[in-house]
Amino acid sequence: MHNCYADSVTLTEEQLQAANLQGIGRLRDLREAVALSPELAKVLKAYSAAETKAGQQELLNNLINKWAETDPAYGTGVQFLPPMIKTANEGTALTPSQAGNLLLPVEISEEYKLKIQESLQKIAVLDAFSGERSAVIYVQNANQILSFLDTARATYDKLAGNVYESLLFQTRLQPYLNEIGLKLEGNEFALDYSGVLAKFSEVYAKNPEKAFVDLGEFLAYGKDGGAASADLSALFEQYVYTAKEQGAAENLLALLGEEAVATLSRTNGSSGDDVLRVVGLDSSKNVLLYGGDGNDILIGGSGNDYLVGSSGSDTYRRHRR
Repeated sequence: MHNCYADSVTLTEEQLQAANLQGIGRLRDLREAVALSPELAKVLKAYSAAETKAGQQELLNNLINKWAETDPAYGTGVQFLPPMIKTANEGTALTPSQAGNLLLPVEISEEYKLKIQESLQKIAVLDAFSGERSAVIYVQNANQILSFLDTARATYDKLAGNVYESLLFQTRLQPYLNEIGLKLEGNEFALDYSGVLAKFSEVYAKNPEKAFVDLGEFLAYGKDGGAASADLSALFEQYVYTAKEQGAAENLLALLGEEAVATLSRTNGSSGDDVLRVVGLDSSKNVLLYGGDGNDILIGGSGNDYLVGSSGSDTYRRHRR
């Protein structure tokens, strides 16, 4: 889905340098929305300046909410009503008062009311991003209300995760990308990641927790699977082993997050093109990576790992601790 705006907003040089996401539903592109909302501009600036995942996570909901509030039709007025009963040629007619009684709100407890109140803003955000309008939700009982709210919360959480991931390399991980250079290999230029490795090492010396999370997300959400990725995987494996030796691995992996950890821990590929790597997260020292279909990249670790690409044009890489 794309936004519905045919016109554009004139941006300043500073606004043109800001992080950006494509507009969707009833929302303009993030940069254009920032130009129209001083509050959103303030939050995005703080979000972009946050140096840790925890710092960005604290601001993420506010960033999403402020962007959603730029929707001209933004609103949190959701009403839960029982379904209208219609008669089908049975000769039964309803008076206006009878019809009105059928549309009385479902009786719900104070606990449910609190959960509804907590979810109203999330529903309004989803409406802004989808272009829909949840003014009236027809339900037959309180359990259906809770089911709807659970779905809304899960959908919002997925949206928040997508926004976070899409902004990651434009904000907190941007300094590492800035260190990518060029080098001459034979008669051709190639990307040089030595500066990226040096940058992570520099950050690790000052703040191991930040370097661990940053590098973990750099690998989990980055698209590069080349030789540089093997070097970065080796560096992250060192971080993992050090964390295990210091008894800090559980805490650091929790900070990194379930999704990134799951991506870095994958040992079996899908039907598409996958990047599988061994970075010390598996309980076994010797790991089997199986690519399956697709043109996969398999990166072994410091153990005696077994790499099986299966079908497709696969690439095998190894790193040594």
